[in-house]
Amino acid sequence: MEEILVNILSRLPVKSVVRFNCVSKFWNTLISHPYFRKKHLNHAKNQARSQKLLSFYCPNDADDNNRLHFYSYSLSLVQLVKDIRVVDCPSNSNPSDGFEVYCSCDGLFLIGIWTEPHVEQPSVVLIWNPSTRESIVLPHSKFNNDDDDGDEFRSTYGLGYDSISDDYKVFRLVMTKDGQNKNEIFALKNNSWRIIEETSSLDMTDCSMYSGGEFLPFVDGAFHWLGISSKLSVVSFNISSEVYRDIPLPEIVCYLTLSRFEYDVKIEVDVGLTVLAGMLGLYYKDDNFF
Repeated sequence: MEEILVNILSRLPVKSVVRFNCVSKFWNTLISHPYFRKKHLNHAKNQARSQKLLSFYCPNDADDNNRLHFYSYSLSLVQLVKDIRVVDCPSNSNPSDGFEVYCSCDGLFLIGIWTEPHVEQPSVVLIWNPSTRESIVLPHSKFNNDDDDGDEFRSTYGLGYDSISDDYKVFRLVMTKDGQNKNEIFALKNNSWRIIEETSSLDMTDCSMYSGGEFLPFVDGAFHWLGISSKLSVVSFNISSEVYRDIPLPEIVCYLTLSRFEYDVKIEVDVGLTVLAGMLGLYYKDDNFF
């Protein structure tokens, strides 16, 4: 009987499942179990009507307390016009000085919120599930210096799922003022950050970070970004084995003109990485190509 109930409930929309939490203690326990959540997610991935587009904005209205506004749109051709709804934003979000939606994974969103002006790093980083209206604030990072004496220079984030440990993880790529890479990973189950030790033959000390975007694309169990040593290449970090890998690029891209300013690197054209239909994509744009 329990398995039959799981099969029925796992095919329902999230909004309906959330309401059924209040039916009984048994139903609440059943719906909250990791097995049910994974089964529901797998069903949703295979249904076109479950695919959503999330848009957002932050109005400059004093009466609105600078809160984030999110809107959900169905990508199904049948429901494109019908299913437009406002999504509750994280209850702990008050972006008085800006926000950034870094990336998403399995319906979870990684969001950075700034509550102080003139700082590089967000005051709060959180993982948000707009379907269940749950959000978790990440603890402070190991590298969280924004003052003049701090050694942090630049960083970017990625969110992914580790199928080996059955856990969602946040990877943070940091480049310090002295040109070194200091990377760390956050595991949702442990609710803690951990510094990544070098476990690869790839020499990260000579590879400057050029993220080519505001987030680290997660594809096939690995985070990806553009790295620069003598030329441009794709660097990947496996979420399970925690091993770095260097992926060569086509010659038209890997020998782009690079301009170095101390420890920063500039590229004369617009180039970066993204995710398209579950695959890693490279975009490259100049006066002649896109």
